[in-house]
Amino acid sequence: MQLRHGWLIWSFTLWIAFSVAPPSMAEELTGLAQPLAEASGGAAASPLTLFPLVPNRKRIATTGKFSTGVAADFQLTLGGEFSDGIAQQNGFTVDVRNVLRENSTLRFTAWNTFDTKDGGNDWISSINYIQPLKRWESGGLSLNLGVHRWQFPSVLSGGTDYIADSGLIWNQQAGPIGFTLDANVKTLAGAQTRNGTGGQIYYFRGTTAHPLRRAGKLNLALIHGPSFTYANRFYGCRGARVFRYEAGLSLNYGRFSVDTLFRPQLGLQGRIPEHNFWSAGISYVLW
Repeated sequence: MQLRHGWLIWSFTLWIAFSVAPPSMAEELTGLAQPLAEASGGAAASPLTLFPLVPNRKRIATTGKFSTGVAADFQLTLGGEFSDGIAQQNGFTVDVRNVLRENSTLRFTAWNTFDTKDGGNDWISSINYIQPLKRWESGGLSLNLGVHRWQFPSVLSGGTDYIADSGLIWNQQAGPIGFTLDANVKTLAGAQTRNGTGGQIYYFRGTTAHPLRRAGKLNLALIHGPSFTYANRFYGCRGARVFRYEAGLSLNYGRFSVDTLFRPQLGLQGRIPEHNFWSAGISYVLW
């Protein structure tokens, strides 16, 4: 029975990975809801232009965005909760486009969550490189590679870890409706924990964006979709961990965006709580 259960999980995993594409950009930290628009980061190059630099490629351009808001707690992809009170969360992202190859993105991210009850502060910093692999008229497929630094004093006995991040991001537009499917693998590359290194998190997420209203600079959309997490010796965890379904609203006006999210969690192992996570935040594109 256990063998059959494992076979079903891996069949589901491979079906998602190869039939629609794979990975989420971030540890899906559970922070503020992110607009669906931040997906593949551009057009694809032909196989001949994926490796050599293109002499007349587009000029290097940078954008910076700051986000702040509140959430129900500090929740990890594995399913655990690590806050006694409401979490105040902040994020800062800088994208450098066309830095290595045309339409590529080098992304620098800093994110923290502060427990308003006990004062605990946990943070992540990361560098990711996103390279389009294939583009068609209404969508594209991109590769995502990166290194993350996790500093989680609130998690169990504390975590100071380095994470190798990899995955695929697939975007598709069907009329006014946008779809994003991503599969992401995070490998514990260095950790000061008793569980050692080398374990992985396999994280799969599908997101749909339905435009509700457009008027000038104002755009309102409903964003929703499922996610699933599987662990392989990551922090000593194994097997299917959680299934979630998130839904929220994203309101964009010029450089500002306001996002809300509600995400019930179904625990797939005995010690994982069933939990209703929520968050609300505002973002501003600085340049």
